[in-house]
Amino acid sequence: MNVQQGYLLISDISGYTRFLVESELGHAKEILDSLLKATIEAIRAPVRVLNTRGDAVVAFVADRDFLQPQSLLESMEAIYFDFRRQLEFMDVNTTCTCQACVNMASLDLKLFLHHGEYIEQDLGGAVELQGADVILVNLLMKNSVKEATGLFGYGLITDAAISAMAAEGLVDDMISHLETYEHFGDIAMRIWDLPSVWARERERRSSEPDPASAWVVESIETSAPQWVAWDRATDEEQKRLYYDMESVERVDDLGGPVRPGSQFHCVHELGDVRFTITDWNPPHSFQSDEVALGIPIHFTMQITLTDSGSTIRIMYDEPLEGDPVELEDLFRGAAQDALRRLGEILEAQA
Repeated sequence: MNVQQGYLLISDISGYTRFLVESELGHAKEILDSLLKATIEAIRAPVRVLNTRGDAVVAFVADRDFLQPQSLLESMEAIYFDFRRQLEFMDVNTTCTCQACVNMASLDLKLFLHHGEYIEQDLGGAVELQGADVILVNLLMKNSVKEATGLFGYGLITDAAISAMAAEGLVDDMISHLETYEHFGDIAMRIWDLPSVWARERERRSSEPDPASAWVVESIETSAPQWVAWDRATDEEQKRLYYDMESVERVDDLGGPVRPGSQFHCVHELGDVRFTITDWNPPHSFQSDEVALGIPIHFTMQITLTDSGSTIRIMYDEPLEGDPVELEDLFRGAAQDALRRLGEILEAQA
């Protein structure tokens, strides 16, 4: 059997047992089914759903399916956000006063991430994972996080996963934690306050890019899943390749993940390009204010999920300086060339 390396992910609904015990079973099951469905649908390629176990969803993703550690963490955020959106949608849109509908606001989601070895085993058509690390990620669900922090929903990421991702710079604001498990000893990990991240997400005002209002719009269709396209399109080295740059370097002092305010300096044979991220909405779009060839311009990349993969669009707003008629061919050609190279990268890596 082939031993593989990858990330093991479990989502688990907090308050599941108490909710079932203290609520009418019929409505409770409908609520839990809706939340479980929202969670499963939020887990998208390259992350693969393995199975469900009651209120838990077990998933995994192989090494290097994500080039960037930030993309894997953002995919975890997206799972949590979709769970909370579904929970709030049901809470706001019900007038029922049964205990199940009253109690559903007490539910939350926990996410557990570990990295290690596993073997895929085919059990009559159903794939299961075997290995010590598979056992460990399940043991993570038994912990003292609530007692230590008061958090009911959270992410729990082992140091093994952080090291494998080389994500040390992305977890500085997470809480260091230690659990001890029989046969495994002390396991170091970080606690991620996802409810606080969700609170900031709800306050964020993302401007949805509109291709109809853009000055220049170019697009390609790709078989790459949306998260894979996002991961490659936002990776510095891949960006250097598909824009045919000599170098792409982050130059801000913010540290941590890329987000609004992050700044980059790109060196091209035709001249330097500097841009500042103004909106960051993984895996859907990012926007930036750029100075390209001395011309200030607003840039958008949009990645849309399709039945066969994703559509990637590059959009430019009309520049405030220079002659738009003279400049259009220049920016349109640059967008076409970049998308062509990005498409080649995605197909080659598929």
